[in-house]
Amino acid sequence: MNKTGYLKTPIVHEFINYFSDLIEGKSINHQYEIRDTKLPDGYKEDHCEKDGSLKIDNLEDAFKKYWWKSKDYYQNKTKLDQLEKDIKDFHNKEDKDPDQCYELIKEVFKWGGVWHVNKKGVGKVENKDHLIKLEDAIKEMNSQNPDLDVFDKERSRMNAGYTKYYSLACKDVIIYDGRVGAALGLIARKFCEDSEEKNKDKVPPELNFRWGPARNSKVNRDPSESNYKFIKFNANDREHAESNIRANWIIVEALERTKRKKPDITWASHKVIDIRMIEAALFTIGYSL
Repeated sequence: MNKTGYLKTPIVHEFINYFSDLIEGKSINHQYEIRDTKLPDGYKEDHCEKDGSLKIDNLEDAFKKYWWKSKDYYQNKTKLDQLEKDIKDFHNKEDKDPDQCYELIKEVFKWGGVWHVNKKGVGKVENKDHLIKLEDAIKEMNSQNPDLDVFDKERSRMNAGYTKYYSLACKDVIIYDGRVGAALGLIARKFCEDSEEKNKDKVPPELNFRWGPARNSKVNRDPSESNYKFIKFNANDREHAESNIRANWIIVEALERTKRKKPDITWASHKVIDIRMIEAALFTIGYSL
């Protein structure tokens, strides 16, 4: 897997241009019913339609409507900024304490709501061996030529918990969970549907982003439709890492292209756009399809 080769693939190059247009404000026109009860105070009054549904016009609009655990983007950002500092400070040390690493993983997973399903596995690897595996994974997530074979249950892990940790430990890495994957799948499908070219009558393998189901069975997160079939997460660490890394490369490149075209582009009251904001927009879109 090579960054330059992947980004130069014609279908990926086209998709990045399409995604850049979305960053600039191209319409997504997405709408769904919110079943989550953990919303920020006044959220429905400020953002929802009269019928209670959430309407999303574009990526910037999705970013503005982000929520997680009864908090908005900026409230969550405060927590993540501190975690990111603590994690990067830890990994920059020469003498690293595995117990401290365990506590950092635990804090990230608890913020992300995935500690309860991961604590047994993390508890088994509270040692230097696990720390080495974690740093191997960080190295590959940062690499332009990542070795995806590093990601398996016996070596380095990748799932909805570890993607959060790597995102905070690395540069230019998004949190890639089931919701973000669902949103990228939806956008990839719309990209194909908007084209009249025959090579887009099904999902190109380069854009087949993995997605994950919601805990609430009434919430659909499968972007598949008609001939467009997307692959669901199946606890395959390698495939999860591949989707995460591809998404990182696409989003970073799309944002760079956007800023070359419009150097002064901002979102939400003159906020300079970064990949964390785009990740938040995707997370909001991917709540329900």
